[in-house]
Amino acid sequence: YTALLNEMGADTPNGAGMSIGIIEPAYAGNLNPNVTSWLPLPDYITDISHVTIKDASGGSTADSTHAARVSQFIFGLTHGLATGISEANYYNLTDFTYSKLEPLTNYLGPTQPSGLLNFLGAKVFENQINNFSVISSNIDENEALLRRFDWATAHEDAINIISAGNSLRSPVMFSSSYNGIYIGLTDPISGRYSAQVDNVYSGSRQRPDVVVPTINTSRGTGVGTSIAATLMESAKNPTYSNTSETGALTTIQNAEKSETIKAILMAGAERKTENTRQNSFLRNPDFTFTRDENDKKIGRIMDIKDYRQPADCITDNGLDCRFGAGQANIFNSHQILTAGEQDSREDGRDTSVSLLGFDYDEAFGNGAGHIDPNSVASYMLPTIDSDVNFYITLAWNLDVYSGDGLFINAMLYDLDLWLYDITDNNAELVNLSNSSVDNTETISHQLKAGRDYEFRVTSEKNVTALLWDYAIAWRTETGASTASELITTASPALSLSNNTQPVPVPAALLLFCSSLLLLVPWRAKKNRT
Repeated sequence: YTALLNEMGADTPNGAGMSIGIIEPAYAGNLNPNVTSWLPLPDYITDISHVTIKDASGGSTADSTHAARVSQFIFGLTHGLATGISEANYYNLTDFTYSKLEPLTNYLGPTQPSGLLNFLGAKVFENQINNFSVISSNIDENEALLRRFDWATAHEDAINIISAGNSLRSPVMFSSSYNGIYIGLTDPISGRYSAQVDNVYSGSRQRPDVVVPTINTSRGTGVGTSIAATLMESAKNPTYSNTSETGALTTIQNAEKSETIKAILMAGAERKTENTRQNSFLRNPDFTFTRDENDKKIGRIMDIKDYRQPADCITDNGLDCRFGAGQANIFNSHQILTAGEQDSREDGRDTSVSLLGFDYDEAFGNGAGHIDPNSVASYMLPTIDSDVNFYITLAWNLDVYSGDGLFINAMLYDLDLWLYDITDNNAELVNLSNSSVDNTETISHQLKAGRDYEFRVTSEKNVTALLWDYAIAWRTETGASTASELITTASPALSLSNNTQPVPVPAALLLFCSSLLLLVPWRAKKNRT
């Protein structure tokens, strides 16, 4: 953020105008759960006194130190980036869950169209950005609520920042969300595995998405929320992207889409860090804290030094199982965002994209609903003048079916990401990301001077015709890279003799239940403006 301040000065975004929701535990640990008081509101701290604090659920009778610390790292004048936020809405988690997620079936039923929810004005997320630093509740194993959470996240394009929890395995229901943004710590002990509520891909999905350098994940999720709010201020600028509607019929910029913010955040992350503040505690072999002679935890500074090493840290979607895409870097992500939205060749672009940028494709695939569907999207880069490191992240949402009012059936589409050297029109595959259980794909690769490259998104592995949306973000940086940053998942011998369509690996249908065969997703592609 200091680098961003140095570059932009008084024009630096700080989250001004953003709507923030902060979801907190219902009860303090020493309270009887039958007590009606709840503790989502922060203790009074001068650091956050510039923000109007609102009890969004109603009925709070006590303040929370936890909420105060989380708030400090979102908009606090000392610790936060989003200091321009003027109002924050606080929710009791139990009340939020059962008043927002549970009642969906009261608005939607087998005979009612999903649009009725909008007609009744019953949005799940009253704020575009929501902080879920809360990591435990009595709803942890509720698959139905999780599905509604993911549906509402995609339907309303809410930016939901979710805590990984402070242990290897996180117990919280929302950690199994596909459509939220999952925040871990640069200390790799935090939330590397989520307790899969749906038990479909138990232990195999990548967690976290990105990490931040704080001493616990509650504060870390606050930092992630702070970054998202700051990016969102710029994302609302129509200079950087086209306008479209959410599923809830709200007009927003494509840069504000939930998939776009996730892709931009991940593509901007750092794979090698040099942190200057204490952000972890020394641990014993059994992962308990090491303490000094006064029984105080011993602090330390943790850095990413061995990204994707050893080999068992390498994930199928191009990330590191401990650090995800790396440590969030708002300067990098803001540069990607302000480089602007850039269409694929199939959506009408007849020139190369820039070395920084993003795209949001609102109707990708070969399903019905668009006059000219495409199952491949290609982006040609300009000729590289010097060796550069290249990072791409593709992100899309889980499709949760709402037509029957149950919100149980869901489909995870299988999109893949490919990088080709197309010098002299001879397309050679040099890297790929092709997980079958994640909804992000990432490639890190060193591009060589004097070569021409192209990256592509494909949907051909899906047995069912789809018409869905995705976001993709990319950046280049100069400077030497360690081999661990840029390990390729593609075989050097794997190449193609033309530069049209790649040959993907064998097809895989990703369904959560057999009834999804009845699901026919569609989304009409809107005209670019």
